[in-house]
Amino acid sequence: MTGESVRVRSAYVDMSAVMQIAMTAVMLTTGRANYPSCAPSIGVLPITVYNRSRMSGTELDAIVATADRLWRPYGVTISAGAPHGVAVIVGAEPPAAVSQSAAGPIVLGTTLFSDGHATPYIHLWVGAAEALITASDGDGRRYSALTSVERDAALLPVLGVALAHEIGHYLLDTPHHSRVGLLQTTLRFHDMRVPSPEHLPLTDQQQRVLCAKDFAGLGLRQ
Repeated sequence: MTGESVRVRSAYVDMSAVMQIAMTAVMLTTGRANYPSCAPSIGVLPITVYNRSRMSGTELDAIVATADRLWRPYGVTISAGAPHGVAVIVGAEPPAAVSQSAAGPIVLGTTLFSDGHATPYIHLWVGAAEALITASDGDGRRYSALTSVERDAALLPVLGVALAHEIGHYLLDTPHHSRVGLLQTTLRFHDMRVPSPEHLPLTDQQQRVLCAKDFAGLGLRQ
C-alpha cells in the first residue's frame, strides 16, 4: 500500500456509507476532545446483533463495549440485546459489491442509506478486520503465529471502532466523512488497535449536529 489518503466511495449505489481504512495513512494528531454540554441528555441506543460469523457471544459483547466507550462521552449509551434495536449484522466476508482490491482500502463496515437517509442496518465484516491486521503485520507471519483465541482477541477493538464509526453515520444521518476523528475517511491502525475517545473524537461540527438533532424515530430512549 502507499501512504496516500483514500477517498471514500459508496459501496452501494445511493445506499451505503462505507468505512475505508488505509494502513499507512498520514498520521493525524488530535487534541483532547471537548465534549458537548448536551451530552447527558441524548440517551440509550439499543442494538440487535445478528451473528453470521465465528465470533462468540462474549466477543460480540466486547465489540459493542468498545463502541459504547467511544460514544459515552457524547451522552450515547450503546446497549445490545434489544429485540428491535438497530440491526448490526456481523458477517464473515463482505460481498463482492463492497470488496476492494488488494491494493485498495479495506472495507470493515457499511451503513445502509435509502433516499438520502441512514437506515438502522449496519454490517461488520470479520474477514475484512483480519485482512487489515494481516496487512499491518507486513507479511502477516506474526498474526498467523497467534493462537485462534489470540487472533480473535486482536479483532475485537478493530471491529468495535468500525461499529462506532457506522453508528456515527446512523446517528448523524450522514454518509459523509471528516478529515479527523471517529468519522474520518482514513484511520490509523494504532487508533483502532488501542481506541480511545480522545484520539477518535467527533469534530466540533459533528457535536453541534448531534446536540441539535431530533432523535425521534431513531430508537434512542432515556
